[in-house]
Amino acid sequence: MFGSGCSSVGVSRRSVLFGGGAALAAGVLAKSGIGGALAQDATPAPAEGTPEAGKQTLKEKLEQYGYLWSSASPATHKGDVYTLTVTNPGTSPVKLWVFTILADRRQRHVEVLIKEEFELAGGQSRDLTATNDYGTANLFSTRIVTDAADTSALTLNVTIADATGQQTATFDERAFRIESYADLKQLRQDRRAARKARRQARRKAAGLGGANNGAEGTPDATETPMA
Repeated sequence: MFGSGCSSVGVSRRSVLFGGGAALAAGVLAKSGIGGALAQDATPAPAEGTPEAGKQTLKEKLEQYGYLWSSASPATHKGDVYTLTVTNPGTSPVKLWVFTILADRRQRHVEVLIKEEFELAGGQSRDLTATNDYGTANLFSTRIVTDAADTSALTLNVTIADATGQQTATFDERAFRIESYADLKQLRQDRRAARKARRQARRKAAGLGGANNGAEGTPDATETPMA
């Protein structure tokens, strides 16, 4: 089991601009060394201070377990308490790897609040809790890598309460996006193919394309080679 922890990393402006909370979370994961779900061609190094048992990346966990559940909360303030309740409504055990961050987009501040791996027996529930000791931030971002393919095998409830205990936000498993490893892998391949097609079109428009000059298949100097 991974212990809950709190560490901070920076996040680039580029990761913020491209797609709001979801892109921010992906950028954060890449910066922290956990790695966006198949967003990086190369496997990044683990975050500093990661226990030996936790040095597998999100990409590797996703390949192992098969499904990524992701969601983000509204804005959060100092003293807010985040609680994730995970329940296995079925009879078979469910494996999970939970990764929750707090992100302040303006200050490029990110904290890893929860990073735990565990198994839930049928009918079992577990609460994971973290407190915002930082201050006003854009969101709590939750990513869960699991072998649960849908809500028949896993239910979730996220609540956020302020320092006085008043609930400020709540949502359940229906607010989570569920993606399979196979779908994410195919998406990455499609994006690579689209980038290659655009490069070839630009070369052709510039008079550089065609089989005679060897431009076909020439790698972009800025593209990370495939593993």
